[in-house]
Amino acid sequence: MGTLLIKAKPCFTWTRPYKKLDHAWVECSSGTGKKKWGCFGHSVTDNETREIGKGSGVTVHGKFVPCSTVRAEAISVPKQDKDTTEGDSIFESCANIRTYGLNGVCHQAANRIAFPAGILSQKADGYGISHCLFYTYGRVGIPCSWSTFFKHEKLTGDLQDCIGTEPTDAVDTESTESSAERESRLRYIDKVLEIYGKSPSNTDASSDSYDREFEDQQILMGVEFLKARVGYILPEIVDDLDLMRELESIHISLEKDFIENVKQLKNVKQLNEAFSKESLKRYFEELDRITKKLQADLWDSKLNPDQCMAFLGVSARSEPFSILDREIMKRIYGFESL
Repeated sequence: MGTLLIKAKPCFTWTRPYKKLDHAWVECSSGTGKKKWGCFGHSVTDNETREIGKGSGVTVHGKFVPCSTVRAEAISVPKQDKDTTEGDSIFESCANIRTYGLNGVCHQAANRIAFPAGILSQKADGYGISHCLFYTYGRVGIPCSWSTFFKHEKLTGDLQDCIGTEPTDAVDTESTESSAERESRLRYIDKVLEIYGKSPSNTDASSDSYDREFEDQQILMGVEFLKARVGYILPEIVDDLDLMRELESIHISLEKDFIENVKQLKNVKQLNEAFSKESLKRYFEELDRITKKLQADLWDSKLNPDQCMAFLGVSARSEPFSILDREIMKRIYGFESL
């Protein structure tokens, strides 16, 4: 049985105000120390690096499944088909998050790769905002960029680079988590998988465009993800009907804005080089506006500072910020900071 770690390290946002968020990636906790999955970006450890998750198995439909690093490796590689860029290091550990900033960011890629370990990148700075936009394991059902989460359930075993003794200086983050917290985390992941099970796959799609029924389905799924996360991190407010209605209203507004923005990318093939630079730039600028509006709406809601900290990762009102990594945006798209 293998053990995986999620690590995080500060990065800078793409647009002003330039704020430090966290880039997240995944590593094996033992072995040669060479097996790392960069999740669109780097995996270089230094004195700013934090270990934010450690796990050795996941619960699926009530059954515990031991972690397999072979499975993590399979998840990390994008499904190869005619629309996929092969041999490009940018996509080697994207975990089939097909388009950065459209289907997810590093947090969602890390969650997918670390899925066999039952851990999440939720302690990464900026995770609360990226989750509102892209959910736990990314937006899978976007007609112009399908990003199905292939879980490779039948794979077992460990990679050769992940077999061996754990380093003596390793920090055991699992030991800081109570058994009740661990069970809550695993139940939450199981619930999230149930919601993802309702999402259409690219083989179900009759066209590359949104229609009204598809839009309504996406909005309802977004609200389900919201409720699941609130139930996990803020269970005390689940029965506060006024606050929950307000959060749902904010999230529905986010979903509608997101869908309208994506529709500007209609009639394009999957993956980044297929989008024109002009349309992508407009999409990301609008995503930036949507992201900042979301933060302002949540700060203006009835959430108190502690609840805002749990939900967004920010406890007090500040200038709203982007969720896109400056270095990754430059590396993938060639877009300089705005």
